[in-house]
Amino acid sequence: LPTGDAQKVWEIAQQIENNIFKEFELGGYMVKCPHQKGLLLIVYIHQLMFGQDNFLVFQLFNVVSILIIYYQLYEIVLLLYKKKDIAGKYLIALFLFFPLALYVTFVYGIIIGFMLALSAVKQQLLYFQNRKWRNMIKTVIYIILATVVKPNYQIIMIAILAFFIVDIIRTHWRSTVAVFFIIIAYVGGHWAIRTYFEQLSGIQQMDGIPAVAYIAMGLQEGDRGDGWYNGYVSRLYDKNDGIGVKIKNEANQQLNTVIGDFIRRPRYMVTFLAKKTASQWSEPTFQSFWIGQVCDSSIKSPIWVNAIVQGGVGK
Repeated sequence: LPTGDAQKVWEIAQQIENNIFKEFELGGYMVKCPHQKGLLLIVYIHQLMFGQDNFLVFQLFNVVSILIIYYQLYEIVLLLYKKKDIAGKYLIALFLFFPLALYVTFVYGIIIGFMLALSAVKQQLLYFQNRKWRNMIKTVIYIILATVVKPNYQIIMIAILAFFIVDIIRTHWRSTVAVFFIIIAYVGGHWAIRTYFEQLSGIQQMDGIPAVAYIAMGLQEGDRGDGWYNGYVSRLYDKNDGIGVKIKNEANQQLNTVIGDFIRRPRYMVTFLAKKTASQWSEPTFQSFWIGQVCDSSIKSPIWVNAIVQGGVGK
C-alpha cells in the first residue's frame, strides 16, 4: 500500500472523484507540491478505469515497465558495443540486480517514468545512428511523458537536450527540430495539466514551493542525514502564508547564507557534501528493502518473505 507522498496523491485522486478539491486551495498539498500534478492525473485516470485503491493493477504496470527496462538496457548495450554476448551478460546481471525488481510495489510512478526516460535514451541513440525522423519523434514523446509522470526525469531530459545541442554544433541542423519540440512540448504539456486541474477544480492554480527552496534544504543538516528532507520547505511555506515571492526571497537568502558559510569553511563544505553523497549512494539496496518495510500490505506475507525483507535470516 502507498505511503508518504504516494499515499497523499492517491487520496487526492479519490477526493477528486467525490468533487472534493480542498488540497487545491491555499495551504493544500497540490498548492505546495504542484510538481505532483502529472502523477495525480495518471492516478486519477487509473482510478476511473480500474476503481479506487486498485494498487495491484498499477503494480502490474510496474512489472511490465521493469521488463521493458531490462529489454531497453539490453538494446542500449547492444547499440553501444555491437556484441550480443556482452549484451547477454549484461541482461543476466540486470536480473540479478534485485533492488530494481523490489520497487515493483512502489505505486509512485518512478518505475514507469524510468521506463519512459530509458526509452527516450534508446531512441536518441538510434536517431544518432540512422538519422530517421521517427526516432527523433519517439525521443521527444517518451522524455516528455517521463517528466509528466515524475519531474525527476527532467535530469535525463536536460542530458538528452545537451546531446542534441552537441549534435547541432557538429553541423547536424536537424537536431534543432528536436530541441525546439522538446522545449515546446515540455512547457505546453505542463501548462495543459495545470489548466485541466484549474477547470476541474474551479480554483486558479497558484505557484507552489519554488525549486530554490528545495535546493536550500538540500544543503542543510537534518535528523535523517545531511542534505535530506527535514521539513524546511513546508515550514517556509507556512511561515510566508504561501506567498511565492516571499518564499523565494527567503529561500534565496538561506541559500546565500549556506554558500557563504561554505566559502568561509571549505573543510566543512567538503565534509558536508561527502556525507550527503555517501548517504545517497552508499546504500547498496537503494532503499528497496526499506520501501517494503514502511509500506503496509493488504495481505499477510509468508514468514520466510518477512525474514528476508524485514531482516532476521540466519538468526
